[in-house]
Amino acid sequence: MALARTSPKSKAVAVVLAIFFSGFAWLYLYQKCARKFWIFIAVTVGTFVVFAITTVVALGSLVSSGDLLSVASVVFLLLSIVAWMAVHLWSIVDVCVKDDDWYRSFD
Repeated sequence: MALARTSPKSKAVAVVLAIFFSGFAWLYLYQKCARKFWIFIAVTVGTFVVFAITTVVALGSLVSSGDLLSVASVVFLLLSIVAWMAVHLWSIVDVCVKDDDWYRSFD
């Protein structure tokens, strides 16, 4: 069974997807942007893991007085959130800077 050819993609659709769904816009362009999509997934999962660990550490520091540990975990959480925001911005800029012809010739 032959695979169906993909239709040309629209830059407008890619931009809207990037604005509202961040790195998931690269699923729309997966054939050419798979690596970027998996980097986005890794950073997103990493941010959620750091958030979960930071929450546990913060709750644990309420019980004991490990102030240094909770400060370090909050700093790590902020850094991971900044990384996630950078990947979100990267996805928007990445789809915006590509020429319309790049989307039309997508196959």
